[in-house]
Amino acid sequence: MEKLFKFAAGAVVGLGAVVGVATSAGAESASTGYITRYANSYASPSSYTGIVHKGLQPGTPIDTICAREGTEIDGNKMWFIVSKDGAVGYVHRSDISAPVETPYC
Repeated sequence: MEKLFKFAAGAVVGLGAVVGVATSAGAESASTGYITRYANSYASPSSYTGIVHKGLQPGTPIDTICAREGTEIDGNKMWFIVSKDGAVGYVHRSDISAPVETPYC
């Protein structure tokens, strides 16, 4: 958990930090969430950063690692760190149905 916290604190530096969570969090800490509408995942919790996963379709299962605050969209600042196909990115709350047990990071 300490490694995950250290990652979350530095995640805004970009994709290099996002990739770091894949090795420090591990698959055992992820739960499955589902994309609710066409979406992208991003290198940091903001839609103004690089795209990690482009065109995620509704119903797509995705490993949901943890949640944190980021850029506010439609009055909501919550973003989820997700993993799919070996890549890790951020998906805004409005685009995912995340498991209730998803921890805050």
